[in-house]
Amino acid sequence: MYDLKQIEQLAQQYNTNPNDNTFELIIEAIVPVINIQLNKSYLSLREYWDDMSQEVLLKLWKNRTGLCFTSTERLYRYLYQQIHRNLFRAAEKIKKEYMTENVESLDNIQVE
Repeated sequence: MYDLKQIEQLAQQYNTNPNDNTFELIIEAIVPVINIQLNKSYLSLREYWDDMSQEVLLKLWKNRTGLCFTSTERLYRYLYQQIHRNLFRAAEKIKKEYMTENVESLDNIQVE
């Protein structure tokens, strides 16, 4: 389970003094939120959860610069929305790749 109070405190710290160390702590604290979303919405892609999670974390990290919110609630809401959006995109990407692999493997089957 995630600790919302810890995430809020870190978000407040980040709003006051944005730096990479604080954002790293936010990322660590928010990993359980990603895991909950994976478990709720992406059970059929369980074998890809690590890849999906890493993709989301990478997107959050890349987009950290320029984050400036007036409240910790807005920062948390933004992070939650980004998790949701990027998990969806990662799932769509995996589904597309998986479907392509299945079609290619079917093409290689020889019928006698």
